[in-house]
Amino acid sequence: MGRSPAVATLRRRMLDLLHEHNTATIATLGPLPFSETASGPSVHAATVFYAADDRFRLVFLSKGSSIHGGHIRAGGAVAVTVAGRYDDWREIQGLQLWGSAEVLRGTARAGALVTYLRRFPFVRDLLADPRMARQLRDIEVFRVTPQRASLTDNTVGLFGREVLEDLQGPGGGSVADVTGEAAVTASGVGATGSEEAVRGLVVSGKREAAGFIGIPWVRQQVAEFLGAEPFPGTLNLRVNDPRALAVWRARVASGVCLTVAPAEEGFCAASYFPVRVGPSPEGVAGEWARGDDWVEGGVIAPHVEGYPEDMLEVVAAEPLRERLGLSDGDELTVEWVT
Repeated sequence: MGRSPAVATLRRRMLDLLHEHNTATIATLGPLPFSETASGPSVHAATVFYAADDRFRLVFLSKGSSIHGGHIRAGGAVAVTVAGRYDDWREIQGLQLWGSAEVLRGTARAGALVTYLRRFPFVRDLLADPRMARQLRDIEVFRVTPQRASLTDNTVGLFGREVLEDLQGPGGGSVADVTGEAAVTASGVGATGSEEAVRGLVVSGKREAAGFIGIPWVRQQVAEFLGAEPFPGTLNLRVNDPRALAVWRARVASGVCLTVAPAEEGFCAASYFPVRVGPSPEGVAGEWARGDDWVEGGVIAPHVEGYPEDMLEVVAAEPLRERLGLSDGDELTVEWVT
């Protein structure tokens, strides 16, 4: 189902504002943390750094023991406000979001971290420090998934708002309300999709990855990214198509990934890209429905000179050849998880 021009335009304006800023106030509702004798729910608000994707989902890091963390684990509703600082109320622009939130685990957590590291590169430097990395392992990764958004934009009309509902629906939302002087008049938008996937052919490797994954500190870090113990070994995919190879090179060059940091001298680091792998559908562009024949995992790219740039090594919690019934020459699609 395509998006109407009005929905697409309003959605783009909202997303532009969301990506322009990086701090939000998150309000949660949940059990009272302050007194054993008090009764009823408590309302809590906290300001956090966030990174957002084009589905309006916000990722933030926080201690699991925080009040808002407890509220989210308890399944309480979540509301978010995003706005800058203004000296003239005629310049005010802000976004309100309502939905749910969750603590992420496994590949979903790793993919959300990639989104966060893209927005805040300094965190990648912190993760490269083994001492800081150990402390950050106690930090939870949260994701807010809004279902409703309201835009206030006094630059196009005073005392007005524009509302989208069903943000996660197949049409990208529906215009629920336009009040005051606000109007959906911004130009040039379109539906935003997921990042390009890459197709590769299954090939036999030299079985060197099994030894790398077997190193205790490598196994521990990969297990954290996967949310499960990794299978000892990787599935090797060779990327032959020039366009797909360009996509993979751009992904590596971007530095938007997680890092398997060496804990011992004499070992190299490796980049880790959270992915899903599954069969390559014919004649399908963009996103497609995923069934049980899709598996979550990660692509590991060692930081060694001469490593073949057309080779993707996929790690997962299960043997992918057996799980997907693969033989050399079969084609798989690798889709980035963010």
